[in-house]
Amino acid sequence: MQMVVIPVDTLTRIFALLDEKGIEQKKFAVLLGTTDKTVSAWRTGRSKSFAKYLPKIAEVLGTTTDYLNYGTRPDAEHLTDEERQLLAAYRQADEKSRAMVRLALNMDSAEPPASALSEKAM
Repeated sequence: MQMVVIPVDTLTRIFALLDEKGIEQKKFAVLLGTTDKTVSAWRTGRSKSFAKYLPKIAEVLGTTTDYLNYGTRPDAEHLTDEERQLLAAYRQADEKSRAMVRLALNMDSAEPPASALSEKAM
């Protein structure tokens, strides 16, 4: 029986996922919009500035901030590839687009922004 070691802190989880996914540190830095030196400082514990990047780190690594911070993966593991793509697109969308999605899915009783309605009429 193989023992599974669960990383115990946020940085350990981040770099374990990087290794697991085979993402090189330089590419990871580019995807986050930072430098390789910054990511290196995180890895060695010289900097804690990764905290402000957590939402983007979670997106790049295909996980949640809850997993990165606490090691919990509630329903995220059960998402299909299409659901993950939709979630990523929603997270990257502006508020007007998010409002339209919520309205289309009957998740939001509020009307979409007026600018969205006028564009739809075009």
